[in-house]
Amino acid sequence: MRLLTISWPHPRSLRIRRFATLWFRHRARPQLDPSLRQVVAALALLGAALVAGIVTLAAGRPQLVAAYGLLLIVGWLGVLVAAIYSRIVPFLTWMHRYSPRVGEKGLPKVGDLVPMRWVRMASGAWIGGIATLAVAVSVGAPLAASVGAALFALGSLVSLVLYARLALRS
Repeated sequence: MRLLTISWPHPRSLRIRRFATLWFRHRARPQLDPSLRQVVAALALLGAALVAGIVTLAAGRPQLVAAYGLLLIVGWLGVLVAAIYSRIVPFLTWMHRYSPRVGEKGLPKVGDLVPMRWVRMASGAWIGGIATLAVAVSVGAPLAASVGAALFALGSLVSLVLYARLALRS
């Protein structure tokens, strides 16, 4: 009787692994739209809040408690809600305005209702403002905290203008 010998790794398995590695490395990756990038940023801020919470427990400084609250409530929750709104509000507006005319030519797509460049700017201002504000509060730098709050307010203002234009668009 002939003994079965197994050699590991088998040359065929090496070829499959090499193909999979090359495919994953060179595959086309779709760009995330700004709302999904906001979700990623919200999760990153949640991670930062977790780290700030652990550091707060270890150090017990009141400034760190404030930074933890900012990162958790304004950072994670606020940015996540803004990301959800940036997906839902244009869709609901499109449904309200254009659903009776479905099938006609020349109707805008949902993504065409809001200029993505401005959504990116609002997102960047929010995230930069929250990060600046949290770091400034944790180290006790009032001028930097003012800059962070101003950035966050700028992002909120841009977002407000975008949604107001969307609501008033005919």
